Amino acid sequence: MLKPAGRLVIADLDRPANPLWWLLTWPLLAMPMTAANLRGEIPAFLRRSGFQSIEVRGRWMNLLTFWVARPTADEGEQP
Repeated sequence: MLKPAGRLVIADLDRPANPLWWLLTWPLLAMPMTAANLRGEIPAFLRRSGFQSIEVRGRWMNLLTFWVARPTADEGEQP
């Protein structure tokens, strides 16, 4: 649970940015826990979870991506 106006910071595998990484990570596409990440689906997962502001803050080795996500205004408001 996030505090109102909180943010979620994530570092995880993402769609490889060059052909060499695709070649090396291709076997991971067969694994359910990593396939969605390698297809670049993390931003879509975050949007479906109620986050509206999703920013890429950096990449490491063109494979690991750092995101910052903030919830929608109504998610952070108190009733």
